[in-house]
Amino acid sequence: MAKDITIITEYERSERFRTTPSSFAQAGGLTITQAGRYLLNPDTRRIFSANSTTFWVATRQDGMIIKNGQNYVLGKNNVWCVPSHSTLEYINNTDDPLETFFIGFNGAQADLLVRQSGMHEGYSELSNELFDCLLHCYTTILNTKHEPDTFSSELRRMEMLYKMFGLLCQCSDSRTDHTEHKRHTGWMEEAMDYIHAHYHKSITVNHVAEHVGIHRTHFSKQFHQMYKVPPAEYIRSLKMEKARRLLLETSDSLAEIAYAIGYPDVFSFSKAFKKYSSFTPKRYRMQFS
Repeated sequence: MAKDITIITEYERSERFRTTPSSFAQAGGLTITQAGRYLLNPDTRRIFSANSTTFWVATRQDGMIIKNGQNYVLGKNNVWCVPSHSTLEYINNTDDPLETFFIGFNGAQADLLVRQSGMHEGYSELSNELFDCLLHCYTTILNTKHEPDTFSSELRRMEMLYKMFGLLCQCSDSRTDHTEHKRHTGWMEEAMDYIHAHYHKSITVNHVAEHVGIHRTHFSKQFHQMYKVPPAEYIRSLKMEKARRLLLETSDSLAEIAYAIGYPDVFSFSKAFKKYSSFTPKRYRMQFS
């Protein structure tokens, strides 16, 4: 069963549908959880996360993604993967909106297929021909939401997802992979690892700076210079993205969600969430879940 969800804010527009896999799909190794289109306005940044592994493709170059603490300035025909329960940030520092397509999936085969396709690190630039083939698969999957919820529609979605993996595995000469293999580990990467491991607790910029042994002022300046966002705002963004996911995908109370992301009470959580998303948590859940 598919359910349409549209989210529009001053920063973004998201159109997606979520699926409830049949018993047949759940018995297999791969299931599709959601798919859709996403538009990010100019001069905007957004952190993406999901409970399921997610493929993204972008239809134009420029801008930057931050994945595992590594910066990547995007070239042409981009595709990247966000593993389940991890995050990726996109910075649209251009004058044009960025259109992307995404598909979320999970299952026993998911991690193995991602690794076999080479999509577990960095991101890839594809040839025009390979990119068009992947975009056709995306379009076919998205178009099934207009069909009755039938077994054949579910099979067609699965067919297209497996085809995408097959294309990425087969056409290695038609892609350029950008990975973090050459990254030098340093205190900034250690700080980013610490933030991602502890952001759901009541950590502050001071905590992070002390953890890596760097003066707070110097740390904040270097972090802002590298990631184009102040560290305190980055930590808040991680908290708010987890809150958005919990509001849409669980029945947890607002107090439980506030506690899960390190806020002492519902009032302070609600105030921060409304500033971030333009919606109160209660209204966001009612409107989009």
